[in-house]
Amino acid sequence: MLNWQGTLNIKAFDKDGNLVDEQNLKNLITSEGKNLLAEALRNNAIDCEIKYIGIGSDNTAPTTADTTLGNETFRKAVTSQIAGGTGITITNLYVAPEEAVGTIEEIGFFSGSSASATTDSGVLFARVLYSRTKTAVESIQIERTDTIG
Repeated sequence: MLNWQGTLNIKAFDKDGNLVDEQNLKNLITSEGKNLLAEALRNNAIDCEIKYIGIGSDNTAPTTADTTLGNETFRKAVTSQIAGGTGITITNLYVAPEEAVGTIEEIGFFSGSSASATTDSGVLFARVLYSRTKTAVESIQIERTDTIG
C-alpha cells in the first residue's frame, strides 16, 4: 500500500530574525490533489508541481472535497523545492514582513498547469488550518514535506 503524507513546519520570526513561534502540522491531501498525482502517473504531459501557496482567513475544517481555500487573501509563488531523500519533496515559502499582514486561518498548496498568481487558480493539492495574526514586523517560513512511501 502506498502511503502519502504531507507535513508542515511553520516558523514565525520577529524583525530581528528571532524565532517567536513554531508549529508542526499534518495537512489534508484533497481528492483533487490525489487525482492530479494519479493522472500524472498515467500521462507524462500532466503538470502536478506545487507552484503557489495561498493564505486565507477561513477556519472551516478542511475536507477532501475542498477545491479552494475558504477565503483566500494572499498568494505567492513557491520560494524553493528540493528532493529530501527517497520519496520526499520539500517545498518552501518565505512570507516577508510586509506580506499577508492580518488574520491567517488557513494555508493551501496549488498545483497544475492552471495554477497562477490569480486567487483560486490551479488544483488545491492540500489544505491546513493555521491560526496567526501576522504583523508587518514579522516574517513566516512555511516548509512542506511530502513523503510517499
